[in-house]
Amino acid sequence: MSERFKPKLPLKEITTFALSAFALYSISLLAFPKELKQQVRKEQKGVCADCGEKPKKLEIHHIIPQSMGGPDTKDNAVGLCPNCHQEWDELAKKGVFFKKKK
Repeated sequence: MSERFKPKLPLKEITTFALSAFALYSISLLAFPKELKQQVRKEQKGVCADCGEKPKKLEIHHIIPQSMGGPDTKDNAVGLCPNCHQEWDELAKKGVFFKKKK
C-alpha cells in the first residue's frame, strides 16, 4: 500500500469513530421513543391535530424543537400529517409553536 493512502489512525480507531458518528446520527432521527410515538398516534386515533386528516402514518412533531431545548416528552409531542408537520417545522423556526387543543 502506498504511503499516500495509509490512514493516519489505526483501523480500530477509525471504525470506532465511524460507528459512534452513525449512532449519534441514528438517535437524532429517532428523537421520540417508539413507545411514545405509538401512544400519541393511538390517543389521536391517527388523525392530524391540525387539519384533521388521517394520513397513512401520523408524524410526531416536537412542539418546541430540540434545537431550542424542547424535550422528547409527551407534553412536547403532537401528531401531524406530513404537510402540517412541514408547515409547523417552518413556523417553529420563526418562534411560532403549535398549541394543543384542550
